[in-house]
Amino acid sequence: MINTRFGQVPLLMRAPGAPMTRVAVIGAGPSGLYAAEALRRTGRHEVLVFERQARVGGMALTRTYDAPDGRRIPYDMGSGQPFSSRKLFKLIKELHLHLGSDLGEGIRPGTPCHFRFLDTHTGEYSADFLRHRLTGQPLGRQLTQMRDFARLIPWILRFRKLARPGHAHGFSPELLRMSEAEWMKACDFKLIGPLLRALSSISSHGGIHEDAADPRSLVQSLKSFVFALNPPLRYTMGVWLPVREGYQEVLTRLARRLNVMTRAEITAIRRSDEGVHITCNGQDYEFDHLIIACPPGKVAAAMDCDVEETTLYARVRNRPTWRVCFLARGIPEPRGVYVFTDQAERADAPHALCDFHCHALIEGTGTDALRLYCGIVGHDRLDGIDAALQESERLLVKVFGAHDIRWIDKVFWPQFNSHFGIEDLASGIYDQFEQLQGRNRTWYTGEYLAGNSHSMTLEYSWRLVERHFSMAPKPVRGQRHEHRYA
Repeated sequence: MINTRFGQVPLLMRAPGAPMTRVAVIGAGPSGLYAAEALRRTGRHEVLVFERQARVGGMALTRTYDAPDGRRIPYDMGSGQPFSSRKLFKLIKELHLHLGSDLGEGIRPGTPCHFRFLDTHTGEYSADFLRHRLTGQPLGRQLTQMRDFARLIPWILRFRKLARPGHAHGFSPELLRMSEAEWMKACDFKLIGPLLRALSSISSHGGIHEDAADPRSLVQSLKSFVFALNPPLRYTMGVWLPVREGYQEVLTRLARRLNVMTRAEITAIRRSDEGVHITCNGQDYEFDHLIIACPPGKVAAAMDCDVEETTLYARVRNRPTWRVCFLARGIPEPRGVYVFTDQAERADAPHALCDFHCHALIEGTGTDALRLYCGIVGHDRLDGIDAALQESERLLVKVFGAHDIRWIDKVFWPQFNSHFGIEDLASGIYDQFEQLQGRNRTWYTGEYLAGNSHSMTLEYSWRLVERHFSMAPKPVRGQRHEHRYA
């Protein structure tokens, strides 16, 4: 048995005549738990997930607000809304969770919210999917929008395989070196450019401003956008459906059916032809394979890395950001997900909210109702958040006439949006990581390979298992060992 936060979990033993391979997964975030679940479903593997924290979920973090009427309202302070993924939405249903939020005032809890892309500099909506559900645009702008999409379609068709996360799929060196901003300029989008920029801002978790030292690459932008075109469409049709119980609850419930060791302090990982040896919390474990589902730099100090591994691990980058939660009155439309496009378009825009949405009604009715909102602040440093919140409050008052604004929670995430820089993409880093898969009995999954959403990490982890672990395992030792984890 293993002591976990989720109770005493019985561990499988190798069934006589049906040898099982033993797989260690490091990291109980989305990538690790989805990989472990995919392995569990094959019925061919004993899996143990190691997690250093006391909770599962990684960068999915759900907290609760105690409302005056006694309700405990969950809200997400980490990764939240998934992109399109049939596997993920099926899993959410299977775990008896619900999509949508209870916004009150007769609005059904499952009613989707719709994006409203607002340029606060001009005071105009560049798209409003709440008023124009299909295209986000009034009839007079749809011809311009069709022209822009006509320019976008060849890119979608050419790079449709980008929806298979983790690979560059035939980009030329010139395109690999191209930033998203350079691509936007070359395509000369008249209308959908701000929308694409705003969507990529959301998918990069608040990495809003163009960073000269680390510009957002065309590959990353197209990877997210093309993946979002997979059915069921969510973002690309202007629909936002958060998990009502909080996104961390998806992973918490998933972990209950898996073997997870929390508070796991790994001090040594040694790999050989015979297997993988892990020392954790003073105990030794033996496995046939290892899946690293956390940023690989986190395990490098404990693992017997070779020079190539160490070099590649060091290339993973991050775009830190803040998640915030606040109460406010006076914001008129609770079904809107507001995205401030000037945060994506203007390099001189001050740090402030780049998007936010209503999560629940607290009290009252009409425009004077007090509601709870969650959002992202486009500020990537630990210091200076107070100034960004002051600017956010100014925008809320100026644009919406909001009042009684109270900031109730904020979380800084230093490792959000793991990715590779443009120069690394041009040097073929995806292919280099692909060549590492399986070497030294070690496999890799995570946001830096898959892309910038939990749906993409799910699909990548599932595909990894399907490609390399779904076949009947071959015994790797001369004799069968009766083994169970201590």
